[in-house]
Amino acid sequence: MNHTASSFSTPVDEFATDTSMWRVLPPDGPLVPGDYGTLDHARVAVKDLFAVAGQRVGAGNPTWLAAAPVEPAHADAVASLLAAGADVTGIALTDELAFSLEGANVHYGTIPNPIAPEHICGGSTSGPAAAVAAGVADIGLGTDTAGSIRVPASYCGLYGLRTTHDAVSRTGLLGLAPSFDTVGLLTRDLDLLTRAATALLPPQPIHPITTVLLVPHLIDLLPPAARAPFTAAVRALGAELRTAELPLPASQPSGPPPSESPAHRESISAATELRPDVATATALTRVLGAFRTVQAAEAWRLHGDFVTAHPSALAPEIAARFEAGRSVTPEAEADARNILLDTSKAWHAQLPPGTALALPAAASPAPRRRADPAEVEATRQATLRLTCHASLAGLPALTLPHLHYDGLPLGLCLLAAPGEDRSLLAFAAR
Repeated sequence: MNHTASSFSTPVDEFATDTSMWRVLPPDGPLVPGDYGTLDHARVAVKDLFAVAGQRVGAGNPTWLAAAPVEPAHADAVASLLAAGADVTGIALTDELAFSLEGANVHYGTIPNPIAPEHICGGSTSGPAAAVAAGVADIGLGTDTAGSIRVPASYCGLYGLRTTHDAVSRTGLLGLAPSFDTVGLLTRDLDLLTRAATALLPPQPIHPITTVLLVPHLIDLLPPAARAPFTAAVRALGAELRTAELPLPASQPSGPPPSESPAHRESISAATELRPDVATATALTRVLGAFRTVQAAEAWRLHGDFVTAHPSALAPEIAARFEAGRSVTPEAEADARNILLDTSKAWHAQLPPGTALALPAAASPAPRRRADPAEVEATRQATLRLTCHASLAGLPALTLPHLHYDGLPLGLCLLAAPGEDRSLLAFAAR
């Protein structure tokens, strides 16, 4: 899906100097020039979580940036793209400490969505997604913990790849929840995505994908009028389609997942009501609750000292997500991990080589920039019911801009077994 300057209501040159998109603006030439290679000096917008030699990591927070040291070396992922011939064009903003799917930052502003200017762009790989969608970068280098590649790809009409967990080195990357953090990529076209992924991924066998699974319970998280177009887009991929069941956890947690606020609890209830099958909706809520419990506990262990030392440094909703991790007991975390392990094994069993799962990359197109916060949170909760599966099972996820609904992009996402990243890319390129 290639965009031209005529696609945008804002001139492309203005996006290159938009400080709600960039933490380090692109200079006249490359910020860091790369070698000669297959990426042919493609411009990379680096999410402000990766080390770039001579720069600081800002993590979407001015207080963090003020204390950050100058990095002596590139993160491994940055170095790999440079070695393959890409240039770093600038350092793009992230939602605070990557703990959001919205694409808004209380300190720097709401990151623009060049494809849908009245709508949010999604996060937390928000700045790179906006830069690629605007045409001022060719590759977005980002991360995906709970959907932070998949959601902005969906909202901005981009190709996106969340790589298999641990397939790509995270050395030099500021993390959020190490059990789920992965390196990801965003582009406007599939060929460049494949070449960039080749620069990052280890050698992998390619298994032709001949079967695509559909889980009705996940498709039903879409608005009713979007379900048939989604299924038609999956059918157009040309593989055999099979219906599959959603893996249900056998373990029962000892307590509820950490709660962030009354509005958050109301949004969980609203998202649960999206499913007519109460038993499956309850099970899906339990899986998401287990995922959130482990994610919050790990995020607190990683960044709790910073949050405690700077109690007013974060937006209230971001601070609440970290604070939720403070209250997770060892017993609750162990129970949650058992649920995730059971669910992960079930997904792995359903996805042998040659099989992929198709599901929406997000539960709806991008919400409006001025949407009610409760609506945005309800959308986030519904979307997490889609994105948590790849995250908890360590699966690669390829988002394709093959669908529009209500005049807005809506991504089609393909999951496969761990290590099948190249198989997904080859399948999409057929």
